[in-house]
Amino acid sequence: MDKFVILDRDGTLIEDKNFLNTPTQIRFMPKAIDGLRLLQDNGFQLFVVSNQSGVARGYLSLDTLRRIDREMTLMLKMEGIRLRSSFYCPHHPNERCGCRKPRTWLGRKILRAYGLSPSPCGFVVGDSERDLAFGLALGLKAIKIGKDSKLTRIVVNNLLEAAERIITCDSKS
Repeated sequence: MDKFVILDRDGTLIEDKNFLNTPTQIRFMPKAIDGLRLLQDNGFQLFVVSNQSGVARGYLSLDTLRRIDREMTLMLKMEGIRLRSSFYCPHHPNERCGCRKPRTWLGRKILRAYGLSPSPCGFVVGDSERDLAFGLALGLKAIKIGKDSKLTRIVVNNLLEAAERIITCDSKS
């Protein structure tokens, strides 16, 4: 059974800084590291998919986005956490690209590239309805961090609470 989680970045893994444009601004959300560690220790593969329209809006370059991702990945590695991969949509919301969530192109790319299929242990975790719609369209279970949701009944306060729910998936199948 495929065990994996696709995570949103801003507001889920790291603080949402309204167009974060330098690696020094990276601050992990409370309990995010603990949640990632719990998932990894229970055999889950970890991926990031994030809309980053700041590139199209001119707030940061694609190269800067890559540097931020490398720094975040390194910071996680120093905590013993391995992200399998991160994927970003750099397009403006008005562009009709297939990679901007809730569209599913980046999610389908992950499933294909890593030989994964939706299963009782395939999840998306995010802080917006757009994140949840993305995951549900891929056939994944959705967990929202934050306030109530129209798309899922599973709403938690932080990534650790999400991880505690996720790791029980194979006991329910």
